[in-house]
Amino acid sequence: MVKNNQNDVTKIGYGLKTILKNNEEVTNKTYELNKLKITFPQYFDKDGKFDFDKFKNAFDNKEFSDEVFSNKESYSINFVGKKFAQIQCGQETTTVITPDLGHNNNPENINSENIYIKGDNLDAIKHLLKSYKGLIKCIYIDPPYNTGSDNFAYSDNFKYDKNSFIKMGLSEEEAQRVERLYGKSTHSAWLTYMLPRLTLARDLLTEDGVIFISIDDNEYMNLKEICCNEIFGEENVDTMIWRKSGSGRDGKMKNTTTFRKDHEYIVVCFNNELSLNKSYEKPNWENDYGNPDNDPRGPWLSGSISRADYASNENSENYYEVTSPSGKKITRQFEISKEEFLALDKDGRISWGKDGNAVPRIKTFINEKREITTSSYIVERDDYISATCIDEKNSNTTKGSKELEELLHINGIGAEMRPKPADLIEKLIQIGSNSEDIILDFFSGSATTAQAVMQLNAEKKEKRKYILVQLQEETKENSVAKKAGFNNICEIGIKRIKCSAQKIKNETNADIDYGFKIYELNTPSNDLLDKVESFDESLNQLYSSDFRDWYKFNNIAGEETILQTWKVQDGYGFTAQHEELNLDGNIAYKVDKTLYLINPTANDFVKVLTEKLENELNKINKIVVFGYSYTFVQMQSLKINIKNYNDAIKNVKTEIITEVRY
Repeated sequence: MVKNNQNDVTKIGYGLKTILKNNEEVTNKTYELNKLKITFPQYFDKDGKFDFDKFKNAFDNKEFSDEVFSNKESYSINFVGKKFAQIQCGQETTTVITPDLGHNNNPENINSENIYIKGDNLDAIKHLLKSYKGLIKCIYIDPPYNTGSDNFAYSDNFKYDKNSFIKMGLSEEEAQRVERLYGKSTHSAWLTYMLPRLTLARDLLTEDGVIFISIDDNEYMNLKEICCNEIFGEENVDTMIWRKSGSGRDGKMKNTTTFRKDHEYIVVCFNNELSLNKSYEKPNWENDYGNPDNDPRGPWLSGSISRADYASNENSENYYEVTSPSGKKITRQFEISKEEFLALDKDGRISWGKDGNAVPRIKTFINEKREITTSSYIVERDDYISATCIDEKNSNTTKGSKELEELLHINGIGAEMRPKPADLIEKLIQIGSNSEDIILDFFSGSATTAQAVMQLNAEKKEKRKYILVQLQEETKENSVAKKAGFNNICEIGIKRIKCSAQKIKNETNADIDYGFKIYELNTPSNDLLDKVESFDESLNQLYSSDFRDWYKFNNIAGEETILQTWKVQDGYGFTAQHEELNLDGNIAYKVDKTLYLINPTANDFVKVLTEKLENELNKINKIVVFGYSYTFVQMQSLKINIKNYNDAIKNVKTEIITEVRY
């Protein structure tokens, strides 16, 4: 914010006009320079220029320099569109946030902290950074796979032409090549699409946050390289393998001439490896225990202690024959000696199955610490399972499709949407988050992540919250989804959240947050943008038309969109509640210590405002004004009264900052 003049207590705020102006000056270095300015402000001069010589001199100690700077050969990935992708990181979004008041005010949603955002995820991430920077513990995304077909085509909002790219610092040749990316499904197009989203998403993560990215082998190497070398650093990127095909396909590869792709990848990026929960499941041991033989020692769980190793022979260690209670001879490769086995059997610690002739298994009682490796769980420490490969035959793409079809009662919609199974995402969330953390999915599709979060909360009695983002991509003509009445992907996701919430509630009766709030990102019209750019705030002119009407979307009053956008911009988040105050006929909105003045009035509300500041509003420390709503006389009166108020309370209370946004 900058002052209008030295004696003016009112400052020009970060409104749409300022954003449009600043975006014109963004280069491919702006984003990184802004981060440097926050971390190392001492290396920037009064004009905001980075003093590289001063920065370099700070490391002139050779021993320190050798420790900090790597002498290894560096590697970076370059592609058509990279500069433009970096420019997108530095530009602010010009979209605004409209709340779905009808949905949000329903009893099950009004106090919910779960969020569903309709809109482009790059714009959504930029909004989220204003309120949730460093607060997201776990991100899961399943971005579009670039198979070279129509599954992915670069379709970001191309409001730029060749001349715009040249103004951004691209050469004429680079500008032409970037223009040609639109509508393409090349590697460069995919990387141009993903780089700004992942770069900005990193800043949403907590210090111990993690992001899981599902991907197939078409872009796996490129994705890993931009994560390693451009965003998180090589030491903070790893890979998990997920078996996507069920066991039903096993044994069906006879006479094939191609490889079958049974696995996909999950690229894992984190800020602090040591803070990751290294387990993908914390078993609910108690549910697995039983006591079919009425053992007086209580419920027990059986685990394997042998395998049918036909390559073994009598010379192998612990390869021996045992006799079941029914007299059946069983020869196996055991994990314990025969002496140990006989001792355990005598103590009743061996289970022979219901009929007394099954393969022997060891019994572990509910009050004992498990120390035996079993086929059910590989127990390491604290009853957690380590895994870099998720290979569960019952957790696959077929299951994910079936889950969606059963929830929506629509056959065939699962094959169209191809969602991941909820339990896969549930396992990943458990790796990367704790009880009350925020989970983000900005490629939410059919909203599987919402179901996974609710399911985990219900099972563990926890309070994780989710934020989902999905572009309102239209369903295809003659598709199953279109025939079922879904016009876009968001409608499918919202329906799934409601259905899965009801299902989980019916099955568990858990006391968790089943609701969610909906917000839509809208783009102001070109007419509004033209008026904003031409508006001269130094004259403080007032248009005859009401500027709030330009922010009216979906029959929601313009002031609701302005207020919601500002609340997020000022760090209060999407779900922050506000209080309405009547200032002599002018409705103002109070959020924490900020007062928002948006609605125009013919009355002299400033006197009433000043009186309230001296009494019940004495905790206000900031007033934000929608500059188009007030006349020159009203603005002057506001400035004078706030200045007098600040002079009167100096050294007694916190002075009030007044900020005008255009």
